Amino acid sequence: MGEDQRQWFEVFKQRDGNTIELANPADDGPLSDREIDLLVESCEYIASFPPQDLVKRLHELLPEWKDPGYSSISIDPATILFNSGWTEDEVDGVKDELRFIDSFRAAIV
Repeated sequence: MGEDQRQWFEVFKQRDGNTIELANPADDGPLSDREIDLLVESCEYIASFPPQDLVKRLHELLPEWKDPGYSSISIDPATILFNSGWTEDEVDGVKDELRFIDSFRAAIV
């Protein structure tokens, strides 16, 4: 198992069909009551959609999400940032920070 997968499974349980669950309760300490209420409300709203309707709606709303058919494909985080209105300089700044963090991690391992 690669490092990415190890980190994934520290947070999420093994996927069951199209269902992903947290492995442990989330730490909501930093969130205000209003933020928690909005998250709960959002989850209830999203859960009210039949799965295929939700997929169709997300494909309409999120230009970075391409329909892979009966498979899955990764979305480049830069594409998400560009579609959220970030400039190329801002995205490059994030990439630089991530390279620095990766270099640091490699140096201390």
